[in-house]
Amino acid sequence: MRKKTFWPAMTVAGCLLCLVAAPPAFPDEVILENGSILKGKTTEVAGDTVIITSDYAEPMKIKKGRVTKITVDAPAEVRLKNGEVLKGKLATGPDGRIAIGEDSSRGAISFDWASIAALNPPPPKPWKGNITAGGNIQSGNNDRSALTVGAEAVRKENIDRFSLQFLYNIAQTDGKTITRNVFGTLEYDYFFTRQLYGLLSVSLFNDTFQDLNLRTIVGPGFGYQVWDDTRKYLSLEAGVAYLSEDHNTQPDKSWFTARLAGTFKYHITDFIVFSDQLILYPSLEKFSDFQLRNEAALSTSLGAAWSLKLANIVDYVNSPPVGVKNTDSNVILALQYGF
Repeated sequence: MRKKTFWPAMTVAGCLLCLVAAPPAFPDEVILENGSILKGKTTEVAGDTVIITSDYAEPMKIKKGRVTKITVDAPAEVRLKNGEVLKGKLATGPDGRIAIGEDSSRGAISFDWASIAALNPPPPKPWKGNITAGGNIQSGNNDRSALTVGAEAVRKENIDRFSLQFLYNIAQTDGKTITRNVFGTLEYDYFFTRQLYGLLSVSLFNDTFQDLNLRTIVGPGFGYQVWDDTRKYLSLEAGVAYLSEDHNTQPDKSWFTARLAGTFKYHITDFIVFSDQLILYPSLEKFSDFQLRNEAALSTSLGAAWSLKLANIVDYVNSPPVGVKNTDSNVILALQYGF
């Protein structure tokens, strides 16, 4: 006679029912200042925002100032604003400070919310930058066309960084070229500390209407990163350089100069970014003789990786060749794609 399998079958069915009926486990817990408790996965802290994801709702963005307590069960990677990276389980202590558990190389560490630059940041891309393209076409009483193409790229590792920049401008009126210039830079930075670095910079510039076949500026220096987080960036650089100019009709020139530079970037909102880059070259032979280049830009996100960029570039030469104006200003409106 065949044996019954009633009880084993009931046991298996009961186990499956428990698995299905049990609520999903969310190990992370965030308590807000109003007493609300949010459970989910704390996936990211970027700027002033904490992002929590779950299976039952869209990702939630919460201001860091509204969080009074956080507990992260799984080991997390924390990047502080001073550049230090810590890994471990997070919890909020009685004093309101964030504590990260000890590991084999260090003891437990506590810090304020304000010192956190990012939590579980995505892995850095090998190259980060953008490509821009803009221009216009006018017909009627005047036939005019203009084209601007540019690109920027940065690759940063643990101790060094490569930076590239390229810009090409051309404009024609009634079939006659009235603007044509090319600008490019290459810089290598080696970090001695998280903020202090040495550098070697090369800059090239060609402008048909400045009687300039090629201006070359190359030299070493030092830099200091004042800020480098998701909201703002500021670096200051100083060094010396050798500057040479190859002209079409005027005599060629070359001399030694100082190099003073500053780069500033600030996220006004999540969608609007302001940036400014200033480079000054005062001659070491005559300080009143100098050149400078300043590029100020405002960009706004259009969605995905696209944005609209408005830039103003000013090139100033204190002692230009005969017949050449000392200031060139170029306003550019372009579409930008980030990568």
